[in-house]
Amino acid sequence: MSKGFNKSKKRNLMIKEEELNTKPGPRIIKVLTENSVSKDFEEARTEWELLGPIPSDSDEFVGNCELCNHANYIANWFIYNPGTGRTLKVGSKCIRRFIVFKGM
Repeated sequence: MSKGFNKSKKRNLMIKEEELNTKPGPRIIKVLTENSVSKDFEEARTEWELLGPIPSDSDEFVGNCELCNHANYIANWFIYNPGTGRTLKVGSKCIRRFIVFKGM
């Protein structure tokens, strides 16, 4: 392996780790807790179940993440809270950063 490959790989790993450690903004905390049983963000983020992806060519696709309101281009993830019966269509970055599914 070349040194360039190692640096590039290390940089990509650092970016992914940094993305996953992003602190939630006030909107994310508000939307998630308003749609959850628990009003504590850390507890609320564990209440959700993943129902599956919504591809961009689907009629159910939304242009903005319902959690953070940022633009979605590729896919939404449909999540469900069995305690409240609520659903959200969440972008691919928010699903990785702010939702914790049981068993993961």
